[in-house]
Amino acid sequence: MAQTREHFSAIVTPMLPAGARTFVAQYHVEGLDTLVKVYVQDALERRLLDGQAGNGVSDVVARLRGAGGEEATTALGTVRSGESFNLDVRFDQGAASVSVDTTTHGKLRAAGSIEGDARAIYFKFGDYAQALDPATGKPTSDPAKWDAWFRQQRIDKELVRFSHVVFERS
Repeated sequence: MAQTREHFSAIVTPMLPAGARTFVAQYHVEGLDTLVKVYVQDALERRLLDGQAGNGVSDVVARLRGAGGEEATTALGTVRSGESFNLDVRFDQGAASVSVDTTTHGKLRAAGSIEGDARAIYFKFGDYAQALDPATGKPTSDPAKWDAWFRQQRIDKELVRFSHVVFERS
């Protein structure tokens, strides 16, 4: 982690149905632990800029894991399906930052120091749709429950387009 110096930027265009949630960029350590998450969601989370579920307005959110494994959540803008935003993610020897520039909210930034450990880290970006247990509304690792949740929410199609992608490592 102390040797990692990377920069990722892209124009991100999520085309999501109401109620959808998808991760678009993440830094992981070996295993499933996540250091930095960037996601787009149309879900109930009152501390965000919109925070309303199923209304077609998605919050763009960053979560950075800091000291003691605590995650700091920062709302970085809102978009509607088909609207683009500029995404900029930097990881510099344990210092992480995420900037998002949206039409509605302008440029907002989250930054923090990530607690180091000896495990290797890696970056990924894409469209990682998230589902919950349809009965409990809580996270689940059961793919059958994911399918049931997507059916229950009437989410049958989504797309996230990335353009002007830049990834640099120094």
